[in-house]
Amino acid sequence: MWLARTVKPEIAYSVAYVSRFVDKWSKAASAILDRIVRYVHGSQDSVLEYGSAGRLGDQVRIVAFSDSDHAGCPATRRSTSGGCVYFSNGEENYLVDWFSKAQRASVLSTAEAELTALGRIMRTTIPNAEVVIRGLVGTRVPLAVCCDSEAAVKAVRRGYSAKMASLGKTHGVTVATLSDAFDGEDSNLVSVPGISNCADIFTKPMERVAFTRAIANLRKGASNDRERDVHGARGKLPVPLVDGRAEGRVRTYRDVVTGIQRV
Repeated sequence: MWLARTVKPEIAYSVAYVSRFVDKWSKAASAILDRIVRYVHGSQDSVLEYGSAGRLGDQVRIVAFSDSDHAGCPATRRSTSGGCVYFSNGEENYLVDWFSKAQRASVLSTAEAELTALGRIMRTTIPNAEVVIRGLVGTRVPLAVCCDSEAAVKAVRRGYSAKMASLGKTHGVTVATLSDAFDGEDSNLVSVPGISNCADIFTKPMERVAFTRAIANLRKGASNDRERDVHGARGKLPVPLVDGRAEGRVRTYRDVVTGIQRV
């Protein structure tokens, strides 16, 4: 859990999933945990990299990605919410927070699951990041939240969706609250293609090729024409994760694992 929350975001979903079986452990759960440990051991040279902040300039902003896997749990048919938050100063970019969490109730559509994920990232993850970033910058910074559900984005922008008129009170309030949150000039909700959503890795299990692609996506952010909407001009989204050993950077996973073994 500590590795998933501090230096190895790509295992966040797997760790969150296996933690559901803590009070009802099984051989299957042991197999999942063993695979997580083997993956960590085999990727010890990966680095969560934070460079020098340098000059903050006028491009300081928060860029967040929200996603969900609708009815992904075969046992309960509940969805999983995932999200990640980047801090960008126009020159250096930093992954500052991320999460993977099972939703508490099943929903009927992908859009409803996406709205639940959006509600969580706006209610918990982004405010935590804003506290840290405001301490560095000294003022509120612009916010862009990226979502790959057109239906959810349209519902939030309108504050209501006729296609989702059957929404319960909780989801209806979520739509209204999100609509108010993105009503200001400094907050922007952006629709991005699913393949460019950096939060996808926090919502579902993936086979090797898709997992490798998702890690690369998390490292580089989303490089496509939607960057114009996120940054207000064409630019490069966060590149917080790289492989290899970098001098003057955060420790490698080998150092972290060795430290755990010593405790």
